[in-house]
Amino acid sequence: MSPYAVTDYADLVRRLVVAYKDQSRAELVQPLGRLLAVGVEHVLRAEQVPAGAGVQLVPVPSSPTSVRRRGRDPVRDLACSAARLLRRRGRSVRVERLVSQRRLVRDQAGLSAAERATNMHGALRARPAPATGQAVDPASAPVVRLVVDDVLTTGATVDEAVRVLLAAGWPVLAVATVAATRRHHQAPPSPPSSRGRPLSRIDAGG
Repeated sequence: MSPYAVTDYADLVRRLVVAYKDQSRAELVQPLGRLLAVGVEHVLRAEQVPAGAGVQLVPVPSSPTSVRRRGRDPVRDLACSAARLLRRRGRSVRVERLVSQRRLVRDQAGLSAAERATNMHGALRARPAPATGQAVDPASAPVVRLVVDDVLTTGATVDEAVRVLLAAGWPVLAVATVAATRRHHQAPPSPPSSRGRPLSRIDAGG
């Protein structure tokens, strides 16, 4: 499993993300949602997902404290914006809250990769998948599932989200984010599935 990011977390994109999340610029969900949709589309093409397949986007959860402070869940809103755009383009895409916060975590800013991995380990939980043979509503049974986030830094948060989803019985195809940092960190002691850098082959204009 590989992480997919549309661009570097720098310059204009960094300013947009900061304004969207921390300066009450909720309207920026539209351009950022378009970028996330580009990333999701790239994943689906790269992984050769059929056009008619169902797709589920699972946003990394914001903490209850940050949701109360901002009055919204910015990553979930991004996922919903991207899903709406992809549906208009003919994809069957749903957003599902399968992951939630299990305990409080330290502010990740300033932490090393190893510290972020320790900070996030055990911090999330996933809703259990239906038992084998249990009746499932076809509309809620996607063929492929992606974890989505706004920015990939060390991968500690998305790695934990993927880990708890797999442990709960939910297969995950890939991770898609708007942007990723290029800062070099000490590799955290977690699976390499979501540590990476922006993939230059993603065409943000397509």
